Amino acid sequence: MGLAFLSMLFITIVEQNRFNKLKTLLLFILMILSNSRGPILSMVVTMFIIITLNINHKYIYKKVYKKLLNTVIIIFSILFISLFINSNNIFKILITFTDNNSLSRLGMYSFSINLIKKNILGYGIGSFKYLYNGIHYYPHNFILEVLLELGLQGLVVFIVPTCGFLAKYFKILKVKDENKDTPYIDYSFSVLLFAILNAQFSGNLITNEYIWFGLILIGLSLDLFYNEDSLQFSEISVTGQKKL
Repeated sequence: MGLAFLSMLFITIVEQNRFNKLKTLLLFILMILSNSRGPILSMVVTMFIIITLNINHKYIYKKVYKKLLNTVIIIFSILFISLFINSNNIFKILITFTDNNSLSRLGMYSFSINLIKKNILGYGIGSFKYLYNGIHYYPHNFILEVLLELGLQGLVVFIVPTCGFLAKYFKILKVKDENKDTPYIDYSFSVLLFAILNAQFSGNLITNEYIWFGLILIGLSLDLFYNEDSLQFSEISVTGQKKL
């Protein structure tokens, strides 16, 4: 649901019409109604970062991000007001962190951290389910799972390409002023960011495949739309060939 919303959001930014705006709003409402705290929190943080990074840039989509910021503020204001009006509101689960689900995750996080302190090189793939005396097979936190099972070296293998792509993206922020292809790179960054954030609350190395999708997507986007050597955007022809 989160990736579907992001995809529709950036389609709307590129092609602004009422139908696209309506579909984006409906996907956002459906995501909120899902009451899944991890994806919702991850999406809120992702949108906040994307808007913050882009709202002060002087390029053709600046007004769109300002409108998006106003829309987000209005929607969340309505949601929080509804929390106080109706004590049994279904949105209360979004700000409740004392339920069994949250407490069990905190227990797994604490257990994982203690084991990592004892052996920073890891215990082997799939070892969590044998080390943890419970019903869970993974700690529901991507970073902790990598450190616990694959060790520090495993985390380095993941961090190096991720930081490399993010560094290129932040470099692009300085030169993308009037470029029409900006939303495509922003979308790639938002997918990777959302996937990484969501992986800190749910899923494991296998079910968080969207992280790898995000890494591939941002890598391809940078290659298609941006020439790092000249710090300029590439011009993409109709046939998909890159022209500098």
